[in-house]
Amino acid sequence: MRLHHRLIVLLLLLCILPVDLFADDSITIDMKVLDGQTRKELIGVRVTSMTLDSTVIDAQFSYYEKKALVLSNGIGTLNFYKCHVKVPGPGEYILRYELTGYSTLFQKVKIPARELGQRVRRWSAGNVYLLPPTVKLGEAKVQASKILMVMKGDTLVYNADVLRMAAGTMLENLISELPGVQLDPHGQIFVNGRKVESLLLNGKDFFRGDPLVALQNLPSYMVDKVKVYDKAGDDAYLKKMGGSSEYVMDVHLKKQYSIGWIGNIEAGYGTEDRYLARALGIRFSDHSRISVFGNLNNLNDTRIPGSNGTWTTGNEVTSGLQTLRSGGLDLLIDGSEDRGELLTSLKARREDTDTRSVTTRTNYYASGDTYSRSRNTGKRRYTEMTWNNRFKLKTRRAFFQLTPNVTYTRTKKDGSRQSASFNENPDDAYRGESLDSLFSPTGSERLNQFLANRSEDLTRGDVETWKADGHLLISLPTLFWISPDYVTVWGNFNRKDEQNFSRSDIRYGANFINRPDFRNRYETKPSVAHNWGTRLSVNARAVGPDHCQFNWNLEYAYEQSYASDDRAIYRLDHYDRWNTPMGADFGTLPSTRDSLQQVLDGPNSYHTPWRSRVHTPQFYGHLKTEKWGELHVTLKAVAQRDWLLDRRNGTEQEKSRRFFALHPWISYNLRNFRFHYDYSRAAAPMNYQLDVRDDTNPLLVWVGNPDLKDTRKHALSASWGKTRNNERYNDYGGLNLAYNLYLAAIGQAVTYDRTLGTSTTQPRNIDGNWDATLSGNYGRTLDKARRLTLGTNTSLTYRNSVDFAWATGDRGSGRSSVRNLGITENLSGTYRFKNANLSAHAQATWAYATSPRADFATMSSVDFQYGLKTTIHLPWDLEIATDLTMYSRRGYDDTSMNTDDLVWNLRLSKSMLPKRNLVLSLDGFDILGQLSNVRRVVNSQGRTETWYNTVPSYFMARIAYRLNIAPKKNKTIGNKTAAN
Repeated sequence: MRLHHRLIVLLLLLCILPVDLFADDSITIDMKVLDGQTRKELIGVRVTSMTLDSTVIDAQFSYYEKKALVLSNGIGTLNFYKCHVKVPGPGEYILRYELTGYSTLFQKVKIPARELGQRVRRWSAGNVYLLPPTVKLGEAKVQASKILMVMKGDTLVYNADVLRMAAGTMLENLISELPGVQLDPHGQIFVNGRKVESLLLNGKDFFRGDPLVALQNLPSYMVDKVKVYDKAGDDAYLKKMGGSSEYVMDVHLKKQYSIGWIGNIEAGYGTEDRYLARALGIRFSDHSRISVFGNLNNLNDTRIPGSNGTWTTGNEVTSGLQTLRSGGLDLLIDGSEDRGELLTSLKARREDTDTRSVTTRTNYYASGDTYSRSRNTGKRRYTEMTWNNRFKLKTRRAFFQLTPNVTYTRTKKDGSRQSASFNENPDDAYRGESLDSLFSPTGSERLNQFLANRSEDLTRGDVETWKADGHLLISLPTLFWISPDYVTVWGNFNRKDEQNFSRSDIRYGANFINRPDFRNRYETKPSVAHNWGTRLSVNARAVGPDHCQFNWNLEYAYEQSYASDDRAIYRLDHYDRWNTPMGADFGTLPSTRDSLQQVLDGPNSYHTPWRSRVHTPQFYGHLKTEKWGELHVTLKAVAQRDWLLDRRNGTEQEKSRRFFALHPWISYNLRNFRFHYDYSRAAAPMNYQLDVRDDTNPLLVWVGNPDLKDTRKHALSASWGKTRNNERYNDYGGLNLAYNLYLAAIGQAVTYDRTLGTSTTQPRNIDGNWDATLSGNYGRTLDKARRLTLGTNTSLTYRNSVDFAWATGDRGSGRSSVRNLGITENLSGTYRFKNANLSAHAQATWAYATSPRADFATMSSVDFQYGLKTTIHLPWDLEIATDLTMYSRRGYDDTSMNTDDLVWNLRLSKSMLPKRNLVLSLDGFDILGQLSNVRRVVNSQGRTETWYNTVPSYFMARIAYRLNIAPKKNKTIGNKTAAN
């Protein structure tokens, strides 16, 4: 009977063992065939394996294979490059590579019988490079019609030449013109609502982690195609089920710019003392790339006439005057056979900002509105230096990746502020009038009658930080039924030294002269933090027939963190010379620093170390069916232990807790439809749970809340998207639906004292917050030549916001619920002539806010804009690029906010020299001088209007030179020889 059971177990094991274990003695030879100039993967290559006497053994074609994977933001499919042939066993063979438009290449390979003690079943021939044949052709005239956007498999391809961008435009302007693409001020790119995780150059990272370098320094004329796709991880060659991936935008340069030296140098000077200077140089070789850039300007933003590159909101411009200096070096080295890669980037950045602002605010309360005025000036000097590195190594048995990074930053700032709070409207005749009156030598008797408080402040700070981090990834192959997938170890160290001086002269109420509150403080805030962690993943091979397969994955992660935060505040106003505004110079200390301990502000000074240990096991299952789509299920557990100690004013508070939560995650994918749901739970920040009171700023007091509870979130989303192409037209479209419910969300409850004009905030849990968004976009070409393109983007957002706001004299609990409804519609149309592009655009946003509060005034307003833009290519290499847009507001109770601003930008350019390498241009920004430098915000808490210093209108003359040095054609590429 026992023997019978053993036979059954043996038969079951034989059923689930991988088929590869019973394969014949044949050996599969894998390779990657690339274009010898651009190093792009080639498909359709016929690869033939032959014996040494040219007897054909096997012949196959290179292709892309689709595989479905769980991505960071949903479910998708990846294209994996496949190229392989078979041979009967160990020995020497000849491989022949053939593709139309390329010279035939022969390669000799020698395959051993065993490697690393195991019989060889697969062998890699590495990278193979094909070159086009050298053929001298007569003159020919070819006229072809290019399509702006096509879908090749799962890759979205944009042809940049179709756009014909204005001379002098950069990559950011090109990308903002692409259908379905959105670009935000921080360089984040979204394609049909999905965030792009990496920006690549010719398939490789370019200043990794900083897409703005490429966006603001790479000229658009160099770009051939822009591809968007899910890029398989570098370890995909080891995986039987795909491996990791990321959603990327891959910028491919034109062939003439993909080898040799390329460069772009530009300089400009304009009215209002505006200037620009930048340079970019890139050197490509067979196995390396070196890039250098430099940038100097005081333009504040990157607007270009005749484009949609305006990143500001509405008709508002960037605040303050900013001078930027930046530069960097990027070095990429590929090992032979694509086995290794070294990427190192060194960047430096300096920003000098001069900001002035005047703010007028009305605060809504049930017992009556309150009013505040403030005026700020500030100078900020920010320096940043980063050194990022990444080393990759591919072997037959593992993939290694090491990423060490170092960052240094320093921020110096000086500022001054005047502010006042009133219980009645001061009715300013001009912006800042009430502040001028209050802080004049004689003051203002009228304003003093309803003044709550006034304050005059000075600040000075110096913050210096060091950060070092490293990450080691070891990815292993899926060898057996169950095998390790990858192991990671990471850690980082942070150190910050901060020193601040602050001085405030506060006066309360109508009799403010008799109630002064003068404070002169010196603050030190050093902190040290370090953490490390590890992660292990184990994969199982898919089981089941081809039309219905299931596989699973187990993952475990551990993270340990420690930090020590210190703050010491010294009340310098306790010294005789530091206790009046006319005393010691601001930012100076007593000669005997040892005496500072005698004036320590104990209640607001602290030493707070904390420690956290987190265990995160996770199970992931994937069911793939041919007919019913794919189901992905993840169950993650979080087991966390935290400890915190707070020492201040001679007392200690020690807190420790254990936290456990389950985070289920489910996703379903059927062709172009995706559905996703996840639940998460997070512990409240421990420093919020301290029983402390911080009145460093007496006008804004913060109080902790030991009774805070954990927060929870339910998230649902669904999306559908498709791109179609045929001989008559191409179109794209998509729908997105998202719903988020927040339970026990943490809000900052505000209690306002009408007598003194002070506010006290405390974190509190509150229910009732949720939001829902429905958005869709559609675009298509309308004519056979695909010159006329129309697009629309619509979004509907509903948000139920709940918070606490209470003032003395108010009735009830102070709970405020506001329901916000917003509808935005974008329309655009483009017609591309032979030598010109004409585009029209219109956008309207309707905002509606209401509340069950009896005193709440319903708000309904519309912000809309419409305009035209064009780029015209004239004879004699002349070019005109211009845009004209009307920005309008309607429906605001304050009539001064219902405005119409017409903004006109213009660029004239002339290309010179035989190869048009020299470009002269003249730019005019906001020629009519109507671009507003006032920002207005209306919400449930109040109405705010802020004026910023800036120079929105100016003219600038520019000169740009293009450099392109191509090397002589080589027959040898790396250690591969290609036939010419």
